[in-house]
Amino acid sequence: MTRGVLLDVPGKKWLDPGYPITIAELEECAMREGVSVGSGDALLVRTGHQALCREAGSWAGYAGGGAAGTPLETTRWLHGHEVCAIAIDALPWRCGPNEPANALQPLHMVLIRDMGMSVDEISYLDHLADDCAEDGVWEFMFVAPSLPFTSASGSPANPIAVK
Repeated sequence: MTRGVLLDVPGKKWLDPGYPITIAELEECAMREGVSVGSGDALLVRTGHQALCREAGSWAGYAGGGAAGTPLETTRWLHGHEVCAIAIDALPWRCGPNEPANALQPLHMVLIRDMGMSVDEISYLDHLADDCAEDGVWEFMFVAPSLPFTSASGSPANPIAVK
């Protein structure tokens, strides 16, 4: 449980598949929304990829396809802002091919293994984005308990934003 911040990066229906979300775009979005990202925050990033799939009438390519996401360099920004958890409406969080090409899920390795960050993918953020746009409030209490597994690095969660 922590403060959550939603960055609705596209500010429209969706970003094009494969679109790399830069650090500058994250900062511009936060400025546009009048919100800051800080220590202990859960950062939720809406790309609109689920809206794109629903409008296309197909989920083909959603899982591991070419969704918009962030490049590996974003980990330094997340670390610098001391973000404790991240969520995105796409799968996976990263955009484009692995960096470096010979690594399997390097963004996950840095975020989960090296930084101890909670990473959530496939989050449904469209209704939250609509609500935030309506009242102009892009921060909320964020609760996302996981199942009490041991010796594992993943668990289903039931995230809730309370405004």
